[in-house]
Amino acid sequence: MLAETYRSYLDRTTDATEEQRKLLLEEIRSLNGENISPEVRSVLYERYGPKPRLPRPMPPHRTDPRMIALLVDRVEAYYDLRRDEKFVESWTFMSPDYRETHNQDGYVRTAKTAEDDYNILGWQVLRVQVSGDTAKVFLKTRRNERVGIWRRRETLDEESSFWVYENENWFMRIPGPVAWENHEMVEVPVLDDKPP
Repeated sequence: MLAETYRSYLDRTTDATEEQRKLLLEEIRSLNGENISPEVRSVLYERYGPKPRLPRPMPPHRTDPRMIALLVDRVEAYYDLRRDEKFVESWTFMSPDYRETHNQDGYVRTAKTAEDDYNILGWQVLRVQVSGDTAKVFLKTRRNERVGIWRRRETLDEESSFWVYENENWFMRIPGPVAWENHEMVEVPVLDDKPP
């Protein structure tokens, strides 16, 4: 039955090339149980045979230099906003989970209070550790710390924050993962030569 359909198509088709007509004739012979030449079998298999599955594209590894550059850019932008006391804008840098379980007003109040006590003046990303979609960012920070009621002093400290990769971007993760030191992590080089 299928051989008849092919034969009917071949008889009606006037614009087929000689090679196409030959292939159709060989296919009709094959459908009728006749042997076809190895050359034609090879051409048919090449053109119409099963195709290998394409490999699924792998998501970029979080230690890829582009991912780390994006992370450092996000950290820089977040701390820029905090230094400039743009707390409402810095709220958007918090992880989606955090924003679902906390309210923005509480975040802003807490950020303002923290900034009153420890004004951030500058920072430098020192290094990054990555485990899966989570990164621990180590920073050197320069702050203007409140000492007593009227006095302040400048301090230089090291601190860290956690960031998670979600929705094609990095977001600050609070709280960080439990027992981070027990995670399999990769230390990633960072090029941030800006002094704190």
